[in-house]
Amino acid sequence: MRLHRSLINFPAKHVYLYVLLTACTYYTCLQYIKYQQSIHRPVCKIIHKGPSNKFGDDQEVNLADAKKIRTHSGCSSGPVYTKWDTCPHCFRPTVYNVSTQLRRMARNSSLFPRAPPSFFQPRKEIQQRLITKTLITPSAVCQDACPYLIAMLPSIADDYDVRDTIRATWASVAKTHLWPHAVVNADMQVIFVLANYTSDSRNERRKQHSTKNKERDTHSEMTRIQTEAARYGDILYLVMHESYYNLTLKVMSAFKWIRDHCPRTKFVMKVDVDTFVSVPLLLDILIFNEERLEYSVLGYGYNMTEVIRTGKWSVPQAVWSPGIYPLYASEYVYICSMEALTAMLNVCEYVPMTNPVGTERDIPEDYPREHFVMGILGFIINYDIYLLKDIFTHEEDESWLHCDMPMDKKSLGKVKVSDDMFKLWESFFVSYGRCWTNDEE
Repeated sequence: MRLHRSLINFPAKHVYLYVLLTACTYYTCLQYIKYQQSIHRPVCKIIHKGPSNKFGDDQEVNLADAKKIRTHSGCSSGPVYTKWDTCPHCFRPTVYNVSTQLRRMARNSSLFPRAPPSFFQPRKEIQQRLITKTLITPSAVCQDACPYLIAMLPSIADDYDVRDTIRATWASVAKTHLWPHAVVNADMQVIFVLANYTSDSRNERRKQHSTKNKERDTHSEMTRIQTEAARYGDILYLVMHESYYNLTLKVMSAFKWIRDHCPRTKFVMKVDVDTFVSVPLLLDILIFNEERLEYSVLGYGYNMTEVIRTGKWSVPQAVWSPGIYPLYASEYVYICSMEALTAMLNVCEYVPMTNPVGTERDIPEDYPREHFVMGILGFIINYDIYLLKDIFTHEEDESWLHCDMPMDKKSLGKVKVSDDMFKLWESFFVSYGRCWTNDEE
């Protein structure tokens, strides 16, 4: 039976009492979600299983103190809470299996014999400054407390429908702390990063993606964005030109804002808007492996990728002389620990952002590809790159959309935003723990 779309967004409505029952490995978690001042506040009690009772005995542990996501003030002080200490068995069994597959990728300086010795060294002078001037900042992010994870999504200013789709599906957990048939074991917040979207930007976007973008009055467009920002509190608007050539600068500048305003956040995820995230599983993986990932980037990694010298993907030796690229994580999604992110930000202004990993049709060869810069920075500051290919789906793949995600076999994957994101979100409601297809009635 197909779930009506109106039910998908029920957490956004004024729900006064919602009971979510989740069976854990050794415990049963009862979450009572109460509506209070536009914030759904979870109060969870763990009922321990006892030998005389199938479901548990009278012993209870109140998790209200452990789940202080919005009760202590400020993001610059105080701990970032998770449920690990009080409910270690409330984590998905999958997280244990995934952790055994977590592999650190080796970085070897001998892979770059043709690169000049100074190439992997910060320059003495600043090469480009990160953008610090903003028109809008995310008022709902890091105001009361630091989240455990921040999801940062670069977005084009007039992609209103795309942002709304993401907010209504996987990113809704940032406001509601709810996920269908699952306990959310830490807090995640979302930031959409925008920049000045001029007519040149629209022409450039139309050229690259053949999209039909109508010219909008700058004032009315800015008013609409301000209204959106006031409603959701999740927009960071940087004062810079929106351009493919500036994507790396945009991402690194957003990282700087997060580092400066959310210093106690444990992890920051850069994720493209065409990616679906199974938030509870991802949080469990990060919490379970927190010490291991303390100075790392987690993602879909590439190692010893050969440089193409001919064809549309060619890169001339004058731009990049070695025959292979540095170890890097795919740019569609990667997760940085705050410690690794801070180290990157300390040196990135001294590293040129003008080297490509590859070129695309009608994009100049000096287009600064983000994951290439990440690879160079990784070599300089020597953070660890951890590979999780088994649960990160890099390409659109229909086979996993309604099976692997609800069955906790995949945590992230690329989707068609307009078609698949709602369908995949719906599958978590109607088919958790089993395979489900679009044709199922």
